Amino acid sequence: SMVDWQPYFSATPVPTPAAQADVAKAVEQAKAPLREDVQKLLAERQGQAPEQDVIDIGDDGNTAFGPILVVSDVPPSSTAGTYTVSFAINALKEWSPPADGKPAFFPFASNTSSGWFCVDQRDPAQPIVFIDFNYDPDEQGAITPVAPDVATMLAKLHY
Repeated sequence: SMVDWQPYFSATPVPTPAAQADVAKAVEQAKAPLREDVQKLLAERQGQAPEQDVIDIGDDGNTAFGPILVVSDVPPSSTAGTYTVSFAINALKEWSPPADGKPAFFPFASNTSSGWFCVDQRDPAQPIVFIDFNYDPDEQGAITPVAPDVATMLAKLHY
């Protein structure tokens, strides 16, 4: 099933596709090779959210999905400013300190309330997980598996 995407920030126009240089700058913050499908998603869908905005996570949970985080420069004072990869990486660093010099998690989408969808960089397979800030990092429920890749993740979206 196809996903229907809409711009999420009406007040701050976010360019799509993103400039390749902006994607590269975001990826640099991963301090590790970042999976291609996530790079493509950031490039094509930054600042957009799917109409099918619920996703099943873990064994029996679900949460909201979207928007895709922004890699382009946006005014920090704008709503979009708190939905940038840079903002999320900095917040995650405090929550879960970097391992081996690279952030443990690379954020690429929000659920607009309690957390971010991230690439788990601690795992060589780089699966997609959901990080819930309502929990401490070592608590049950803090890190929930979502999907092995972007295609599988998008196929799990529903109304």
